[in-house]
Amino acid sequence: MHTPPVDKIAEWPENLDFTSQSKETDNNWLDLLEDRFFSVSEEEAIEAWGEERHKYIDQKNGGYTAGLDVFHSLHCLNEIRMALTPERYTQHGMPVETSTAHTAHCLDVIRQHIQCYGSTTLIPTQYREDAHRPYIDSNQEHVCRDFSYLRHYMRRRSAEGDLYVARDQTLTTVGSSALDQEVEIKVVDSEVPA
Repeated sequence: MHTPPVDKIAEWPENLDFTSQSKETDNNWLDLLEDRFFSVSEEEAIEAWGEERHKYIDQKNGGYTAGLDVFHSLHCLNEIRMALTPERYTQHGMPVETSTAHTAHCLDVIRQHIQCYGSTTLIPTQYREDAHRPYIDSNQEHVCRDFSYLRHYMRRRSAEGDLYVARDQTLTTVGSSALDQEVEIKVVDSEVPA
């Protein structure tokens, strides 16, 4: 199984806003998901997918296009976030709510990701007088991957990066690439960017 050399471990960084309904939040998500895909060499494709690699040929750009699963999961989380406020977002001129199948896919991806990589950090409960019941205190120390290192790796794999793999134009067929299937998201509010 192919594992990119990006599994560096670090403490959790300071949080940005990823939950409010604002242009700043939308920009934080755009920045977080930048450079999701990169080209993959034949050697990497053999290591990752073996004899099955030929079904992953990028039919438009040549060679292979891939991304790290963590960025797909984050993309899905963002899709779910936007589906919570469909009046704010559109996809290709259509409300986000019309993409129920994509949202359902994303919910299942997040479920799988949590089950596969779920943290085993102990989360205690603490009684709250104001609520007359215990609540979990999830503000505990966790061991996390250094996400800035992952993002740095993805930038290095981009077309402008020093780890970019030139596309093998002999590996093409007629069709569309994964990059063409990305959905353009438009914000439909009139908020002025900060």
